[in-house]
Amino acid sequence: MNQFITELKFCPECGSLLRGKPCRCGYKPNLDVSNSNSPVRRIWNPPNPLTLYLKIYNVPYRELKYKLNSGVYIAVLEEINYKIDNMLINCTDCCNYLEDEFYCTLEEFYVSADSICNQFDPHFNY
Repeated sequence: MNQFITELKFCPECGSLLRGKPCRCGYKPNLDVSNSNSPVRRIWNPPNPLTLYLKIYNVPYRELKYKLNSGVYIAVLEEINYKIDNMLINCTDCCNYLEDEFYCTLEEFYVSADSICNQFDPHFNY
């Protein structure tokens, strides 16, 4: 199954699947990351949805665990989990990713736009 995941590429602007041609929204990839000689790496190590929820809404961990243990349903957690499972959250949404250079300041190397690491830090307007 992992062999198919590395072949999928998504548009960083609208999130739709790129099929070897420019996206309908007008996005054109300007760097070929499929080249084996390219210094650009692809990482898929997403953080836990609870961690993302805590970073986005700035909620203390104990408060979130109390709500979950008392039976409160948080729909945003399901939405975050859906986006991670369908690869809709990626490095283009991270504060530490330089989109012009395909460079991650946390990992300190070049990564493709459809990557995500465990230290993902979303934008404030997420």
